[in-house]
Amino acid sequence: MGKLALLVVIGAAGFGGWMLTGKKHSDAFLAYEKFSDAMFENRHNDAGNLAAGQGALAAVEEAKVMHARYGAMLGEVSYAARTAESETASADGKQVTLVVSVDCRRGGAPAGPPNVRYKHRVAMVQTEQGWMVDSFEEESTPLTKSE
Repeated sequence: MGKLALLVVIGAAGFGGWMLTGKKHSDAFLAYEKFSDAMFENRHNDAGNLAAGQGALAAVEEAKVMHARYGAMLGEVSYAARTAESETASADGKQVTLVVSVDCRRGGAPAGPPNVRYKHRVAMVQTEQGWMVDSFEEESTPLTKSE
């Protein structure tokens, strides 16, 4: 029993250390993530509320049109796994440029490997309301089973 207790203590200490030193995302990235989730979930009004610039607002409007025309064919996104490729802040810290790779499972069965990779290029701006999306560009690439 003593060995089990020791293992639990060591495991808890290791987990606590990992939580304290693990990479945390910036507030700008977390705001982008909310915007991106809203776009993937076709919550266009929510995405629009997180958009500050004309580029981001135009992306939301384009997404509305694409969903109306092709929504059934595109299918729902069952999950999105994001990897920040780069995050660059301006000298004053009020603007952040993000490049994010997003692997998604879209359409068909909700379980299974990702079948689409998106590349998001995003400009974030800090406003009185918090971080908001100034511009948003998206490219998509279908993934094969070997990727």
